[in-house]
Amino acid sequence: NPEYASRDGVLYTRNLRTLLQFPGGRTGSFTVPSYVVQVLYGALEDTSLSHITIPASVKYAGLNEGILNTDISDLSFGLRLGGNENLMSVDLPDTMTAFSSGFLSGCGIQSFSIPSGIKTLGSSAFNYCKNLTSVTIPDSVTQIQDSAFSGCSSLTSLTIPASVQSIGYMAFTRCDQLTSVRFCGAPPALDSNVISSWRDENWTYHAPAFYYPRSQEAAWAGFSYTTSQGDPVRVLPWGTVDAEELTGTLTAEQLAVLVVDGAGAPIQGASVTYRPESGETQTGISDEKGMTVFSRYRDSDGGYLSAEITASADGYQEGSASVGTA
Repeated sequence: NPEYASRDGVLYTRNLRTLLQFPGGRTGSFTVPSYVVQVLYGALEDTSLSHITIPASVKYAGLNEGILNTDISDLSFGLRLGGNENLMSVDLPDTMTAFSSGFLSGCGIQSFSIPSGIKTLGSSAFNYCKNLTSVTIPDSVTQIQDSAFSGCSSLTSLTIPASVQSIGYMAFTRCDQLTSVRFCGAPPALDSNVISSWRDENWTYHAPAFYYPRSQEAAWAGFSYTTSQGDPVRVLPWGTVDAEELTGTLTAEQLAVLVVDGAGAPIQGASVTYRPESGETQTGISDEKGMTVFSRYRDSDGGYLSAEITASADGYQEGSASVGTA
């Protein structure tokens, strides 16, 4: 066909300025050639590639192969690379200012650093990236749109820079392991149902925690939010040893106490005190796994005594928990 050209199985317009379609079954890496200025909307979706490089020469995306009028950062019809479970990494031009709707939706990417020039994460930009465990959001981002990270079921924590002004509907729903969100500034405008309760190994749901810098305490005073399941989110300053995360596990006659920080990381060197309702108070120091083990006391009938546990560490707010008789 005189209107089209093919190079290594990739379809272009005759002048090679627009990439029209990439063969879906091809694996490996692909760099868009430097003579290309437009990638047709959806041309790089649903491929089997593991890595894609978009050079700075690519400035347009769009629905019409003969008209260069849609920027690759257009939120509705910009560049899209989604629908590829094999895709593990991408290189993007510094000229991009936004990720379009569905930009990396359904991809296999595990870790991603959003380029520093991005201002808006479009709707469903990362939704159902089920292997995504880590994402870095730069302080250029001001808006996170609807369902941007919905269904990212391996994501356990997230840091929101102070630049973010709004977070859209269902942005973090169905993120079943997302236990904490760390905010770096004042609370942004949150739409309804932004986040879900997270689910433990027994399929019990728990409210996640929002952490804020102590310098923003006044801005967060009185803030409250509920998850899509109706559970109230826990709102805590950075560095809190959260009482709900100070947990006890019974092992025969011993009680193992785990001390973690706001992001769920174990704290080594915390001072832990075990105070039973009667009997001797015990103290210990948490190990590299955040663990301290105490001997449990029994009453005259052979049952365990209830106790109070406190934990403190330099730079953290003291945490506490109660242990019952079970």
